[in-house]
Amino acid sequence: FGIRVDGSCDHIEIRDCRIEWSFGPAIGAWNMQYLRVVGCEVTHANEQKMRLYGDPRQECPHEAISVAGVRHFEVAWNEVHHSGKEGIDVKEKSGQGVVHHNYVHDLPRQALYADAWLGLLHDVEFCYNVAHDCEWGMTISVEGKDAELRRVHVHHNILTRHRGSGVYFCVW
Repeated sequence: FGIRVDGSCDHIEIRDCRIEWSFGPAIGAWNMQYLRVVGCEVTHANEQKMRLYGDPRQECPHEAISVAGVRHFEVAWNEVHHSGKEGIDVKEKSGQGVVHHNYVHDLPRQALYADAWLGLLHDVEFCYNVAHDCEWGMTISVEGKDAELRRVHVHHNILTRHRGSGVYFCVW
C-alpha cells in the first residue's frame, strides 16, 4: 500500500498526496469511520513489477483507491490513472458516503466500482466524476451469498470512450 488505514481509526483525512508505484492500493482504508480522501493523484497502483515475493501469476490485491467497510466517507477531487487494475472502489460493507469530482482514466478495468460483499453496502453516491479510456466506466456488483446493495445513486457522471460498457451491473 502507499497509504493504509485499518481497524480502529476514525476521522482520517488524506489530502493532496501523490502516490506512485505500489503493488497493492495506493490508498486503502478498512473497517473504520469518517474518512476523507481529497485532492490526491494516484498512478501506477496495483503494479506487478512492484511484487517482492509470491506467485507473479496472481493478480495484485484490491484497487488503486479502496474503501472497504468504511462508514461516513468522501472521496473527491482525486486523479487516478495509468494503474494496473481498477480505479476507485467502494466495497464490502461500506455506507453513507460520496465519491464525487474525481478524474479517472487509462485503466485496464473499471474506473468507478460499487462492490458489495460480506454484508450490506448502502447509501453511497457517485456523482460529478469523469472517467474515460478504461474497460468499464462504472461497475455495480454484488458478490457472495450474504452480500446486499441498497440505495446506490449514480448521477451526473461523464463516462466515455470505454472498451466495455459505460455502466455494468453484475454478480461478479
